[in-house]
Amino acid sequence: HKEIKQLAEVTEKQRNRAMIWVGYESGARPGELLTLKIRNVEFDKYGAQIMVDGKTGERRIRLVESVPDLKNWLSMHLEKDDTDSWLWTSRKGGRLTYDGWYSVVKKVGRISEVKKKIYPHLLRHSRATHLAGEGLNESQLREIFGWKKGSTMPSVYVHLSGRDTDEAILDMYGIDVGRAEDQFEKSV
Repeated sequence: HKEIKQLAEVTEKQRNRAMIWVGYESGARPGELLTLKIRNVEFDKYGAQIMVDGKTGERRIRLVESVPDLKNWLSMHLEKDDTDSWLWTSRKGGRLTYDGWYSVVKKVGRISEVKKKIYPHLLRHSRATHLAGEGLNESQLREIFGWKKGSTMPSVYVHLSGRDTDEAILDMYGIDVGRAEDQFEKSV
């Protein structure tokens, strides 16, 4: 988590900063992140949820920490009023490609003080490691990361717990669902 903050801090462009935070917090596969459209982002009183469509189908992912940067990016998005527009666009206005995203992450990694080799999938791996450490169980990790039943991926990261996924994410940020609206409004 500290390394993600370091990456975000050295990122000058709002799109890249938001993308690093959303990429990390969502744990989305790079291809899922790159194919998000504006309509796939839904803000609510707790932050936001994104609807990703990946190799195992659609799934909804809770965002909290990345929401301020995501809102800032959307406020300056050239096509913010067209919900069918790509969320992550290139300088030319089309969808950001994997190569473009890889270049961004590689450049940010180079100028940051992070010693690891940085690549897009590392954001997903780091998030899975973090959430497993916070106590999310295999079922919750499957839901967030889009791993099929029978996949051994959750067991790589997890120790068991029995909390509801959305509540567990909100709880991780210290948000009690009963008073989440008040806490979120104060922090933004």
